[in-house]
Amino acid sequence: MMANGSIDWMAKQLKLVPVSTCEAETAVASRAVKAGAFARELAIRNGIRIVGPTPTIGDNAAMHALIQHDGATQRTRYYERATMLIKRAVLLLLFYPYLIGTSDMAADIFTKALEKGLFVKFRNIIMNCHPNLRDSLMAARSTVHGEARLLIERLVAKI
Repeated sequence: MMANGSIDWMAKQLKLVPVSTCEAETAVASRAVKAGAFARELAIRNGIRIVGPTPTIGDNAAMHALIQHDGATQRTRYYERATMLIKRAVLLLLFYPYLIGTSDMAADIFTKALEKGLFVKFRNIIMNCHPNLRDSLMAARSTVHGEARLLIERLVAKI
């Protein structure tokens, strides 16, 4: 995403049969790093200055630990190319992985059935909806005066 708009989106079937969720997440993260590297280069070529690594988020603790540690293990040797791509991007400070909880992973709305509360939460995040914003602005309107009050009234009219 850039400027609250999508610049790359992909939905493809994996070319391997994963044995674990760590392996599946690593394969998908490898594709995400490739797409992210393209987006970074596209931004640089268009004169946008990029400072620091691009954040990547995931909710799989095993994959997060795998790409943070040096070297390969017996379990990762057969899908090492995908793992090494991510590790190299992290070492070159092109990407930085963040581990978040499953209750905060908005991408789960696309991959599994969710309970209604999580579905509504993730839908509001993805659609950029702020259901409590109007109430907050109405409460703030009663405490401010002058130019700030006019600004809040214009914002409430747009919501």
